[in-house]
Amino acid sequence: MMINPDDLLFRIETRPRAQEYERRYLGASEIGEECNRKLWLKFHGYAQPEQFSDRMLRLFKRGIDEELRFESYLDSIGIEIVDTCRSQAGFKDGFFAGHGDGVYLIDGDRVCGEMKTHSVKSFATLKRGELKFSHPKHYAQCIVYTGKFNCKYALYMAVCKDTDELFFDCIPFNQEEFDAYLAKAEYITMADKPPERIATKPTAFACKFCHVKDICWGFEMPRVDCRNCTSATKHQEFASFGCDKIQKSNDLVKRSSNNQLDERGYCESHSFNPYAMHELQGWEPLEFHPQHRAVEYKKPDGETIINGEAPFGVPSKDLRA
Repeated sequence: MMINPDDLLFRIETRPRAQEYERRYLGASEIGEECNRKLWLKFHGYAQPEQFSDRMLRLFKRGIDEELRFESYLDSIGIEIVDTCRSQAGFKDGFFAGHGDGVYLIDGDRVCGEMKTHSVKSFATLKRGELKFSHPKHYAQCIVYTGKFNCKYALYMAVCKDTDELFFDCIPFNQEEFDAYLAKAEYITMADKPPERIATKPTAFACKFCHVKDICWGFEMPRVDCRNCTSATKHQEFASFGCDKIQKSNDLVKRSSNNQLDERGYCESHSFNPYAMHELQGWEPLEFHPQHRAVEYKKPDGETIINGEAPFGVPSKDLRA
């Protein structure tokens, strides 16, 4: 008896996967994101990491596989490859970090490579206009890596996934834009207050497909995470978060990314950053109770509530219940 192919496919698509690693840094691949608030909320752990289907993960894997093909094309015409796509030349600047797709010597110039796959529509948009405007995130990566890897320019290599058509472009380095991206990274990672929203209403197109929308607009209570606690401290030089309460690095108390309270995660003393609760939920901070690391608020309906460890306050995890 032959196996049911639909059943086989279903089992593949729904099989348990290894838990995905959650970044504890701001990546160069994100710095071109238009919405600073989205970056801030993600970096400080206010929303669950975005979950991807098996199909999307295969698409990401396709992009990684294409890097080897691009590299083989360059090698076949005698381009000297200084850093391969597999060695992933990287940089770490405090909480800002990234890994490039390669570094080459072309006609005596040191050049960094950025490789991308595109759908038919995205590829057509890419060919019609400047990368800076058609794909600002990709452009930002090119500028950041060019500056960080001491290169003269970036070689942007793209392939259409549907037709295998190739497109190459050279992106010259711009010092002013490079400095602006670094300043943006420092602001996102070090600011205590969330940036302004990118739109005036949640139905705006910019917010429509955003996975942090419900947190950003106050429809959902934030995720509990050491990084968004009143006791959290930042040590940029070590790219780590610390805790005023336990006086040690939270990197030694790794949080479970499935948001379960255990020895790896947030503790019972967690209380939300009051700046964020005011911005996200409209709660007005009234008083900080340092002995309990708790914050007292007035909610929009007039009710007062203390967020902190029980029995003095309401634990953060219970606010999400």
